[in-house]
Amino acid sequence: MPKVSVIIPVYNVEKYLAECLDSVINQTEKDIEIICIDDCSTDSSLNILQEYAKNDKRIVVLQNEQNSGQSVARNKGLEIAKGEYVLFVDSDDFIEPNLLEIALKYVNDVDIVCFDYKEHNPDKIGSFTHNYLFENKVYSNEEYFFDAAKTYSMIVVAWNKLYRKNFLLENNIRFVPGLFYEDFLFYFYCVLKAKNIRCIDDKLYIYRIRPESTMTKKLKPKNVDDTFYSLWKATKEYLENDFSPKMSVSIERFLRFVGYSYIRRYKQLVSHVNDTEKIEELTQHRKLQNIYAPLMANIATRINFTDEQIYRIKTAENVIVYGAGDFAREVINYLDEKDIFIKGIAVSNTQNSKRSLLGNPIKDITDFINLKDNCIVIIAATSTYGKEIKIYLEKLGFTNYLVLFSE
Repeated sequence: MPKVSVIIPVYNVEKYLAECLDSVINQTEKDIEIICIDDCSTDSSLNILQEYAKNDKRIVVLQNEQNSGQSVARNKGLEIAKGEYVLFVDSDDFIEPNLLEIALKYVNDVDIVCFDYKEHNPDKIGSFTHNYLFENKVYSNEEYFFDAAKTYSMIVVAWNKLYRKNFLLENNIRFVPGLFYEDFLFYFYCVLKAKNIRCIDDKLYIYRIRPESTMTKKLKPKNVDDTFYSLWKATKEYLENDFSPKMSVSIERFLRFVGYSYIRRYKQLVSHVNDTEKIEELTQHRKLQNIYAPLMANIATRINFTDEQIYRIKTAENVIVYGAGDFAREVINYLDEKDIFIKGIAVSNTQNSKRSLLGNPIKDITDFINLKDNCIVIIAATSTYGKEIKIYLEKLGFTNYLVLFSE
């Protein structure tokens, strides 16, 4: 049994494939297998693979019957992998000769070893800067995700990590077939399920930036669809399970990260097409409305906003939601549906509260005291606490508020 299975999906990369393979077969750690999955390349990529396989028995070449995408190729490689550990390498990238030797030093009692990477951008195509601000230590998954979200070091790619294979198999963690940006969900589930993650700051992977890569191709409706799908799946996982306050903060930040990607890509797509209605039919933007419309209607019934109240909220200079419970979550979702931006979330005492809700910071109401003359406060609490909050707001000088008593 080899120590590591290196899985390389391959599609039309004849210009870069040899450099990638050379960097893998010349690893200082020799106890490896190299699984290459050709995804019906139309150039000479398959011939290159077969030539390399003749000269190195560690190389296994598989072929997809039809072009199925990187996710299917990676999953197929994982199915036959014999190694105790798994490394994913993209076929247009390459790795440092001691990547595996270094990473294997840190595999004891962890599910994932995470390392830094360098960018190879000879043509200077745009800006692809990244943050990798982890300490050299073992993190619990909660600590890792919290630091990743706090420092914007959410390196969601699959290839800068060495995985314990049984960890992936036992938790049924796979790539979603046919999905653009398939690493979003893979990363999310890995972090949720991992017990411990070891981080090291060695730059061991070299990511090549090229004009024809997935990340630099022209945006299409499917890019927007798939970003929404990732957002929906991750949100569903969050809402259907209980997490610690610290993990909840991290997940909400991650959801905002993916959500911003969805919004940015959607707006970018719409800006290039005059017929917005056509775009809505092509993307899952309309599906988003359809999925949440019944929920929003139910929330509207519970909240019972009048037209006059909606007008007051929309014309207010600043909107603050008072409360951090389930009812406040519904209010925020409702406001978001109405494209109403909130300044923040307020509570009477932050000591026993979460730090954020749906990515919005939770602060003591006194932190918003300078806005008392130019804001509206929506009291999103039960009738028991709502009356107390109303009295407290008036004492602080907040006079413009709405009371929403949840039944």
